[in-house]
Amino acid sequence: MITKEELAQERAKAVAISNDQILTPSIPVVDFLQDAADLIPIYEQDKPKLKKVNMDFAIGDRLEPAIEVLRDAQTNWMEERNDAEDARKEWKVAFPKAEALKKDIQQTMLYTTEMNQRWSG
Repeated sequence: MITKEELAQERAKAVAISNDQILTPSIPVVDFLQDAADLIPIYEQDKPKLKKVNMDFAIGDRLEPAIEVLRDAQTNWMEERNDAEDARKEWKVAFPKAEALKKDIQQTMLYTTEMNQRWSG
């Protein structure tokens, strides 16, 4: 698990990535995250062997923080999506009432306009 400070640093790095560098995973993000998380123990186990072949550990060492940042982003996205879905459901219930009120206002305005024209002239 990473600290809040590390998470904030990784989040800043993620936000700095330009849109043209962002790739859409071909599998659901939750599955992508689990597959990436499953790589961590394998990576740690194979680290001595990878060191012998001069592997750059920068990518492997950033794997856990990157997963945490993406999980955080996924959680935020789901919360926003659920908020939007809740709003759609509320609007579906409120819309008929709003339409009825709109129609009532229009009819009242039309009646008032007609009465004003009759009295004016």
